[in-house]
Amino acid sequence: MKLYLETTMFNYFFDAERDGHDDTVRLFEKIRAGEHEAYTSGYTVGELLNAPEPK
Repeated sequence: MKLYLETTMFNYFFDAERDGHDDTVRLFEKIRAGEHEAYTSGYTVGELLNAPEPK
């Protein structure tokens, strides 16, 4: 399955206090294991690069 990851997915991954964090980490683990193919856009990368510290 090919999945589009928008900015919020990365927020959930890095913020352990958010509801859904554990599910998001499991999803990223599946992506890493090759169970899913993930992609994002240049717009999302730009949002992440321009986010305030800490990133």
